[in-house]
Amino acid sequence: MFTVRRFTKDDQENAKNLMEQLCKVTGVPFNEKRWKWGVKMRLYDALRKNGMLVAETPDKQLAGMIFADISIDPVGSSTGYIRSVVVDERYRGQGVGKLLITEAIKYLKEMNVDQILINVRSKTERAKQLYEKMGFREVYTVMRYGVKGGEPGLEGY
Repeated sequence: MFTVRRFTKDDQENAKNLMEQLCKVTGVPFNEKRWKWGVKMRLYDALRKNGMLVAETPDKQLAGMIFADISIDPVGSSTGYIRSVVVDERYRGQGVGKLLITEAIKYLKEMNVDQILINVRSKTERAKQLYEKMGFREVYTVMRYGVKGGEPGLEGY
């Protein structure tokens, strides 16, 4: 029913709407400047280390998106990061998130990463349960203190 493909320029506005949905669910303000920077970084990354995949319906509506990035540390170990799994509220509970995660894992494995980490926010317990069902295990907790004003930790997403 849903297909997954790489993000294109034509997806920008619909993907922005998905990110705004994620921000609303997590209680984090949407940051337009950061969004635009992240999209450009992923669209024009010739090395493909910053990937963005989208799921679409048969009639070409965006049902979800996922970021799959690669980081290489100074000693050469590579880590794949799955960030910002977003499913449009109209398509939740239909397997879109699982499909996106499966394709992101496949993409990162093809890039020969040594390990894959996934971000999960404390307000998204349902997502955490899905990640655990797919074989992810909690390794550590990250806490953040915001220093740019406003409520600590809520200066971006």
